[in-house]
Amino acid sequence: MPHLDVDSIFARDYQIIRKLAQGGMGAVYEARQLSTGKQRALKLMLPELVDSPGLRERFAEEARVGSRIDSEHVVEVVGAGVDDETSVPWLAMELLRGEELSKRIGRVGALSWEETLEFFGHLAHAMGAAHAANVTHRDLKPENLFIAESKSTDGRPRLKVLDFGLARVTAEARTSRTSRAGTPGWWAPEQTGRGTVGPQADVWAIGLIVFHALTGRVFWRAWEEEGATDAHLLREMVHDPIPPASSRAAELGRAGTLPEGFDVWFARSLERDVTSRFANATIQFAGLRALDAPLAPPAPEPGVVHHSDTVSEDPRGFDLTAAPEASEMSELEFNLLTFLCISTIVSADGKITPAEQAYLNQIIRPLSKQRAVLEALEAIPDDDGIAAEHTRLLHRARSLGSRTKTALAKWMLHAAKADRKVTREEIDAIRFMANEMDAVPQAERVLTGWAPDKLGGVVVRGG
Repeated sequence: MPHLDVDSIFARDYQIIRKLAQGGMGAVYEARQLSTGKQRALKLMLPELVDSPGLRERFAEEARVGSRIDSEHVVEVVGAGVDDETSVPWLAMELLRGEELSKRIGRVGALSWEETLEFFGHLAHAMGAAHAANVTHRDLKPENLFIAESKSTDGRPRLKVLDFGLARVTAEARTSRTSRAGTPGWWAPEQTGRGTVGPQADVWAIGLIVFHALTGRVFWRAWEEEGATDAHLLREMVHDPIPPASSRAAELGRAGTLPEGFDVWFARSLERDVTSRFANATIQFAGLRALDAPLAPPAPEPGVVHHSDTVSEDPRGFDLTAAPEASEMSELEFNLLTFLCISTIVSADGKITPAEQAYLNQIIRPLSKQRAVLEALEAIPDDDGIAAEHTRLLHRARSLGSRTKTALAKWMLHAAKADRKVTREEIDAIRFMANEMDAVPQAERVLTGWAPDKLGGVVVRGG
């Protein structure tokens, strides 16, 4: 694919201003349309997507399919074609300011229930109109949902759907090359060649995206498992039992983020039998809107630090079950220390909430020596003995490397945030244990923005 320089002219009508984004399927530029004087988003795609005469002829028609959809929540496509000089397929769209849903969730974490209903109301409007026009998107995913800055007087952002029609062309191109581009994490089972693809394929994707929006995590385990392949993902999607959404949310440390009744709604969205799925996005959203909001966080209490968003940072990318490198600690000691540190945090304010208990269970489950850890705890006679063992292990942890100490501090803060609030007692407990294991610099970096004396946008109620 050619690189377009600033001020160069593409397809005889678009003067390049700057590159906006680069991805696996192509690049997006901001450009000035010479014939109208308006600024546009110019999307260039890989030439191999139209490497046959038939696909070249159909590309422009398919790229404009969005114009058949009567909804303000579908991005406007003003031109499309295949450039004669470079053989690059392109489309020109209205220029939007904002960010993709995937980037929003990556930046701030899960959406609130109110935000989810608002944005997915926009999506339902777009997809309901599409399905009424007998148009199926086929590739709904967070990257194709754009949260655009408002051009109206109310100032509220609008969700817009991108890339209508392109999925059909790219699917045909992939078939012609007998390969699959990208990860089918949002595909419905029938998109793997098991049946006719219709509006219910979009319904499946919307169910997964709503789960992602409310929890900040992807539903499929294989999405994040180290060493997992497309084959693992497809097996989970097509063959393995699909657990209730609330159970998977709890496994991912997101208990309490889904409203009551969501499991039933989600199960119908992800029915493998297409005839049992919601028939279209309009009916699907009506079912979502009928649900009650998730239980609100506890009322503000004196001395409690509250955060407005769900937890966005998840330190589980670091394997705490592995024996620490260059340390005097054994693997069992390290796992026992992890358990004691997390237990101390969730009970630091004198009570363990259901969300904290769910998080504690989530920590216990992956410990590779769980039975050995529990046996070691049972061998300690009383609470004083446990406290002494904890102190001994904290002192042994002084030999840990900086990266491991940072990971432990992140785990402790993540546990404190499990119920969407951080108390002063929890902060003090983290600092005390960090001091005992000579990890003060690492802990203070982690606590920046959360500690009461380093607010950084966090609101302290009372005290």
